[in-house]
Parts: sequence; C-alpha cells; structure tokens
Amino acid sequence: MATIVKVEFEGWEETTELFKQISNDFSKKDSTNIMRSAVRLSMKTVLAKARSLVAKDTGALAHSLQVEARKPRKQDFKSKYILDGDVVIGAVTTASGKQLAKMTFKNKKTDSKFKQVGIASDARATALEFGTSKMAARPFLRTALESSAQEVTGTLGKSLGVALEKYKAKQAKRALK
Repeated sequence: MATIVKVEFEGWEETTELFKQISNDFSKKDSTNIMRSAVRLSMKTVLAKARSLVAKDTGALAHSLQVEARKPRKQDFKSKYILDGDVVIGAVTTASGKQLAKMTFKNKKTDSKFKQVGIASDARATALEFGTSKMAARPFLRTALESSAQEVTGTLGKSLGVALEKYKAKQAKRALK
C-alpha cells in the first residue's frame, strides 16, 4: 500500500530567490560549495531523526548512517525527484564499505566489540526500510524525512542566506584590495 504525504512549505519563494541570487552572483564552483554546505547542514535534522527511529540491535546501523550532499550522478536522474538543473542533492545514507571497515561497534546485547570487515555496503537499511520476503518493512528514513521536512527547508533557507551574506562580504573585501 502506497503512503501519500502532503508537505506544505513556507518561505519557498524566498529560498528559490536565494538559489537564483547565488547562481547569478558566484562562480559555478562557489555556488556548488554554498549549496553543498547548506544541504549538508539542513539534512542533519533528518540524520538525527533517522538515528533515533532505526531499530537498534548492535547500534551499528544507526552509527553507519551519514548525510551525503553531492553532485547528482547519472543514475540519480532516473528518479522523478532529481531534475536536470539540480546542482546538489542531499540524502541520509549508510557509510561506504571502506568507511564501515574502519568503524568498530559494540554489541549492546553481549557487550563485546566487533569490526565489520569485507562489507561492500550496509544493506540492512534497505531491508528495514522496505522489508524483505521474510520481514515486514519498518521504515525509518522516509519517516524521518517526512517529519523533518519543514525544519529542513527552514534550515536550508537560513543557511543559504548566511552563506550568501558571508560570500558577499568576502567579495566586497577583495574588491577593496
């Protein structure tokens, strides 16, 4: 059964205007960096919520969750939510296999420490979020995003505004030299 979620945003026009102003006032590299930082900061709310909602056995899955803010890849454009003009996308995802191999986790049940070695990715997040043939879905990522949508857009707008003012002040100082 599909779940339909309706989210209303306040201040979206102002945020869109900030996007336009950033792309007009700065180089592509600077505007991408501004956007990436703002997206990463705004998605931290979703990360905290997802970590609190995820089922905890060892705590390894919650610990492996991270915010990713990056340029969209070719496969990302298959999603109806990623558009051709998108410069940066943000997501809460699991750490890569390389990062997981560096982490040490403590089993909360046995109180022993262990390392996850040789794991290409943490597929438990997908299994929990969507379920498997033997396990019902226990969504935590979508729930975290849906419940944090208002705060994400507010933080995004504010951080873009702050970044824009900082960059403008920096540009003004450079112009005076």
